[in-house]
Amino acid sequence: MHDRKKRFELGLLFALISAFFNAFFGFFSKLGIGVTSIPFLIFVRFAVPLILVVPFALTKRTIHTFIVGKNALNQFLRAVATLITQYALFFYLTKTTLLNAMMLWNTGPVFAPIIASLVFKQRIGKATWYSTLVALVGVACILKPSAGIFDPYSIFGLIAGISTGFSLVLYGINRVHNNVKENLLYFYGFASFFSFILLLITFFGFSVPLEFDTRLDQWVYVIYFLGMAVSSVFSQLGKGIAFKYKKPASLSPFFYFSVIIAGVLDWIVFNKTPDFLAVIGAILVVLGSFIKWSNARNK
Repeated sequence: MHDRKKRFELGLLFALISAFFNAFFGFFSKLGIGVTSIPFLIFVRFAVPLILVVPFALTKRTIHTFIVGKNALNQFLRAVATLITQYALFFYLTKTTLLNAMMLWNTGPVFAPIIASLVFKQRIGKATWYSTLVALVGVACILKPSAGIFDPYSIFGLIAGISTGFSLVLYGINRVHNNVKENLLYFYGFASFFSFILLLITFFGFSVPLEFDTRLDQWVYVIYFLGMAVSSVFSQLGKGIAFKYKKPASLSPFFYFSVIIAGVLDWIVFNKTPDFLAVIGAILVVLGSFIKWSNARNK
């Protein structure tokens, strides 16, 4: 019993650490999209963390894993899902508040059971379906229907949430076949490569400029890019360690701590306060997650 409690406490600690840095990743991303192009920012978002993790994550075992291609297909699919998430999220950040973007992005755990059931044919319990239904009502509130019409830009936030759901399901598979270091290298390696290809396509094929703001000091870019990179690495690392101690279903509600941090940053830095529907939607999404957590905890 004591060991079980200890594992939960450690899992909770690293889940909260992951959520904290996830909020700051969103914060630095919103600052970054104001000074350069989205394709370049997304490439930097993956390439700089790759440079940071290589020195400690590249070992004989990880090199062997890459040579034999262990679980490479699922890792590739996760990278693709994450790239879709990032493009949708970054565009949505140009149209909405940090809080709204973080809330819809963090609906990934809401869609994960649906994806696991429909796409991966995993069996899902009744309690999970009930919790998902409650959370989907919350998503509808966040999407802000007006006169029967949804805010068109919030669709991109929804896409970010759904593709995050795919990424979460795939991560659940990957953590069984690969250790934390291998997952980090696969994730940032694949994502860096494909984001670079997309950067070249948008730059040379569609003439999308890099759009650097020459009025800003170069150190501003360093702070923004390093802020994104460091927060991304610690968010992924915290999540990986948390899931070593407890299953995702046991910890998923606590990742919504990032939404609270995002709301505080929105209020302090951007002078934005959430509207009534956004608050109700956030409460319902978190409530749905806690219903699922309570069921998993009692098993």
